[in-house]
Amino acid sequence: MYIVNASDLHPTCPLNIMLKYADDSYLIVPSVNSHLLHSEIQHICNWAESNNLKLTGNVSKSTEIIFTSPHFKETKLPLPPPTPTITRLNRLTVLGVVVSSTFKFTEHVEFLLNKVSKTMFALRTLRAHGMADFLLHDVTKATLVSQLTYAAPAWSGFLSETDTNRLQSVIKKAKRFGYLPSSFYNFGELCADADEKLFFSVRYNPYRVLHQLLPSVKTTSYNLRPRSHNFTLPGNLTKLGSKNFINRMLFANAY
Repeated sequence: MYIVNASDLHPTCPLNIMLKYADDSYLIVPSVNSHLLHSEIQHICNWAESNNLKLTGNVSKSTEIIFTSPHFKETKLPLPPPTPTITRLNRLTVLGVVVSSTFKFTEHVEFLLNKVSKTMFALRTLRAHGMADFLLHDVTKATLVSQLTYAAPAWSGFLSETDTNRLQSVIKKAKRFGYLPSSFYNFGELCADADEKLFFSVRYNPYRVLHQLLPSVKTTSYNLRPRSHNFTLPGNLTKLGSKNFINRMLFANAY
């Protein structure tokens, strides 16, 4: 009902983006439009009032996060002034993924490690009650492995080597305790498999949300050896931009 009701809620400026998931709404405003933020918030408040929704009590629950590049401090540029009645945070949980203002996912890794520690306790309890190994393996894949790889294509490319090793240690421990077979994939292989499955779906399903982010198809008259895709490779990528899922997969499947 919320999705139907909010179908006519759009940003006032076409350069701004509004994303709606279930009963959550996210307004993305690029830095060039930071001066429009207050008017966008007022527009949302006006829309809520005209649709008989009480936003007054929820504005205080809304949060704001400003994403910056790793070298932002070196530019010495000031941040936009805080938005009244909205709390500014350095991290935000978006659909179960903890995103920091600098696109570092160490805090998300901490969140995952805390979650899987509870799962480990539950698996240990099942083992103590005599669950067979093949059943325990299935339960571990459905719980612990699913928790570790949830939305992995969105954040795994941004992980540091240290954070990757911390998540891999969970898989190793699960194998050592017999919760997973010894031949089971490592964390890097699980992420790579998730990447490939999603990228395949994005390429060939035009109804996927990410399909519109693919670059144009490159045409050539030369008889070149076939590639896994024929999209134009993006140029002049920043270090941060190269970690983006679409860009990562375009280059990973280019040869």
